[in-house]
Amino acid sequence: VCSLWKVSYATFTWGEKIYGVIQRTTFALTNFHLSLMPARAEDEDYYALVMARYQGMANERKRKRAETQRRYRMNRQNRIAMDRSVRYMHRSVI
Repeated sequence: VCSLWKVSYATFTWGEKIYGVIQRTTFALTNFHLSLMPARAEDEDYYALVMARYQGMANERKRKRAETQRRYRMNRQNRIAMDRSVRYMHRSVI
């Protein structure tokens, strides 16, 4: 089935006129293949594992982004406080 989809994908580059026919044939053969080999319980378990992994990756990305933003805000506050103290010291010297 994967080879069939590669052919379908490659067809667009050399023949836009027949792409629709190739695409419909690819869908039909894929559906036929799936009717011969229906999904099994193991497939559902594997799908759940993959989806859980994707969710974990998304959560980790969100956590890292939140940590980066938290550090940025903290450093920005420190820079502002430092700038204010330098300005205050500069005024008292003048």
